[in-house]
Amino acid sequence: MRQLQCILLQTTIASLRQMVSKAGGLMLHRYWFRFLPSEEASVLNLGCGVTAYSTSDAEQMIHALVFPLFGEREIEKIVEDIDVRSLEENHVRPNMGNPAARGVWFPLIQ
Repeated sequence: MRQLQCILLQTTIASLRQMVSKAGGLMLHRYWFRFLPSEEASVLNLGCGVTAYSTSDAEQMIHALVFPLFGEREIEKIVEDIDVRSLEENHVRPNMGNPAARGVWFPLIQ
């Protein structure tokens, strides 16, 4: 039953994306970036969360807003449409901004 619910939800999400795409609208996506491990202590060792229109939009924000503050890092993995409930619960989730709005939401950079 749970598997069927997941399939139905995925189908609904795919249908909504197609409708928005056909209408010419842009959808925001939550991206989670993982970087190659560093021996240096850095918040980026936990990752980086960005909401953007595309992967390239998210990468541009990281290069412009995150790397100047925390140093440039090599990207190991990008997860599109990350479920924030799956993120680390002791440091990431309590210290993140609004993942529904376009921008960097972890680490907070204001």
